[in-house]
Amino acid sequence: MALTFHPKPGTILMCDFRAGFKAPEMVKVRPVVVVSPKRKHCSGLCTVVAISTVTPTTIENWHYQVPKSEYAANPTIPS
Repeated sequence: MALTFHPKPGTILMCDFRAGFKAPEMVKVRPVVVVSPKRKHCSGLCTVVAISTVTPTTIENWHYQVPKSEYAANPTIPS
């Protein structure tokens, strides 16, 4: 289902990667965080970064743990 609004940067959404992708690409529903602002000339586009729900084997400096309070209210996001 397409969005009917442009989400603000930092918004966490669920994204269905099953549509338009084929294995071995990511083909599941995953939480994502919006990283792009709304642009006047690119309406309908939004850049997102997928969020992993699995802790990485090795924690690196660039990893960030999203507090559960940021997405726990959405029951469709696995916790």
